[in-house]
Amino acid sequence: MSSQGSFSEYFVDRTPLSSPPSSLSPPPPSSPPPSLSPPVDPEQLQAKLARPRTCWVFNHMPDEDPETKYFNLANGRMEWRCKYCPKKYLLNGGTRCPKVHLRAIHLIDEKSPRDNKVKKRQLSMEDSITMAKKYPHSRRRLSEEASGLSIDPDVLEKLYINFLASCNQPFRLVECSAFRSLLSFLNEDVEVWLPNSSDLVTTWLMRQRDHERERVQCRLWSAYTRIHLSLDLWTSPNHMAILGVIATFISDDSALESFVLALRQVKGDHSGENIAKYVMEVIQEWGIAPKLGYIQMDNASNNDTMMKHVSIGKLLHLIPLSLY
Repeated sequence: MSSQGSFSEYFVDRTPLSSPPSSLSPPPPSSPPPSLSPPVDPEQLQAKLARPRTCWVFNHMPDEDPETKYFNLANGRMEWRCKYCPKKYLLNGGTRCPKVHLRAIHLIDEKSPRDNKVKKRQLSMEDSITMAKKYPHSRRRLSEEASGLSIDPDVLEKLYINFLASCNQPFRLVECSAFRSLLSFLNEDVEVWLPNSSDLVTTWLMRQRDHERERVQCRLWSAYTRIHLSLDLWTSPNHMAILGVIATFISDDSALESFVLALRQVKGDHSGENIAKYVMEVIQEWGIAPKLGYIQMDNASNNDTMMKHVSIGKLLHLIPLSLY
């Protein structure tokens, strides 16, 4: 009993009455509980931050340098920020979300500008081959020094006219000996089919213009939606008033297409009535009056006057009455 009394005295003196007996209390932990994720090594984190970024999504952040780091102000975690909208994504889960965002919202893919240029060049060549097969022409050989079998003359005509028009080159370039020497070095068969004078190049140009006009005409007539026009009037460097007319529509194969219908010189004053005459001439030439949609232009006062002249029917002899 004496031993029990001494134990009771010890228990009362050392343990608060509100606490359970020591035998019922769990033992104190000898070490802290293990963390769910291992501690981050500062050296490994620094090496990860210094690793160069190779994913294409980092080229579409606000800063032009893809190595720029952005951190969330709330939690300090690294994030990706969109260059074109306020959207942000944390980078701890990879770059899948930024890729989906760029493709779905901004229609931007991983193809680099160089890849896009190569793709456009390939499409241009394929289009030239298709057009050449659709409109073959009989030709005479311009030289007997080579066989000419390695070059399709119809494709050469299409590509050469595209080159002159896209790069704003003179027709007389074909008469330059240095230019012809360069082409002959690349392929000697070019001398068999390439014109020797600018007059024949002019013939090529007018022929390709007619082919392209026929193709555009077919696309306009088969448009799935109404055809909307964009107009602009400006002064060329040689002081000529030029009216540009561009048609935009959805084609029958669900593609958004735009074509330049006219670059027309405007003679006389720039009044709305005079401009309306040229606009309706273009509409009538292409035969798109029944499918005409909206007309977009700037806020110049003469454009308001032009639309008034069209709407009140002063040009009824050019368009069907059903449009009013």
